[in-house]
Amino acid sequence: MLEELRLDDGKFKFDIEDEISQSPEREFEFRYAQEADNYNDVITFPSMAEMFKDRNKDEVRRKIADKITTEGVPKTIPRENLAEERKKWFKVMSKERKSLRALQYFTHNKDISWGDILSWGYLEDLQVYAIRREQGVQYFEFLTDIKTLPWWDVDELVKIKNIKQFNYGLEVKQHDQHLWEYVKQQAKAGYPDWKPDRPKKIVTILENVEKDITFDIKPPRCLKNMPLHAMEQDFHEEFQGWLYNPKTAEAVISLFDKSTGESRRICILDLMWLVNGSKKHIDCLFYNKIVYEKADKEQAMQYQKIVDVCFAQDINSGRY
Repeated sequence: MLEELRLDDGKFKFDIEDEISQSPEREFEFRYAQEADNYNDVITFPSMAEMFKDRNKDEVRRKIADKITTEGVPKTIPRENLAEERKKWFKVMSKERKSLRALQYFTHNKDISWGDILSWGYLEDLQVYAIRREQGVQYFEFLTDIKTLPWWDVDELVKIKNIKQFNYGLEVKQHDQHLWEYVKQQAKAGYPDWKPDRPKKIVTILENVEKDITFDIKPPRCLKNMPLHAMEQDFHEEFQGWLYNPKTAEAVISLFDKSTGESRRICILDLMWLVNGSKKHIDCLFYNKIVYEKADKEQAMQYQKIVDVCFAQDINSGRY
């Protein structure tokens, strides 16, 4: 650096003691603020919360005064009538659609319903439409077959996301695109032309004069036999874990190939597909329990229970 500044001949000199003069020595002088003793001169401002609190109090008093002026002093409600009066305090919310769910579904036991729709989509490998419900899967060969479902189920199919939307695929088969758009338009208009099944309402008067309403639903035109789905047999060496995906109502098996460094997954929509796994496949899923959120425990445990039964009863595809 001295060479670049051409100061290598000894001319460079920098002495801190010679260049910077010392500050004069002074004793510290404490100065007392006389204004600190003048408490009467201090001005305090109320907080925003107190300002709004006072404003709300004035508003409440004004409303009470207006109500007493127009309606008079309200009468005290007797304790025995207090429970009935409390019911009027809150707005009556509309009942969930599930309360209209009929119990006569197309199942092995007509007294048991398959429950609400969780997800649905077109399965390209099986070439069928599958509707995943709370207690099983219904398969339809053609999109037109959903017309045999009750109208509230068609409404649900139109509203919920399709499985293919999560996998970046088409909602329905290519040649069913126009039909599916037509069905969605009809659903918005209340089905003026394309009419799904309208179940017959059966009203029964009970002893307490209340009405018991049941819908007599016809069996939908779904496949009676479950399509056979081939399961991958040797994935235990790449297995990382499996979990329940609430968005698609599927059990997702996560795999990782160490040789290529690539990850992939196997999606299980129907829990009965697990029966077609090999023995090592069943053992792997039995010892590594499925992962799920607390709210999805009931649905996730359906997959785990199938694996547990297959492990205990030695049920598998026959391949070790």
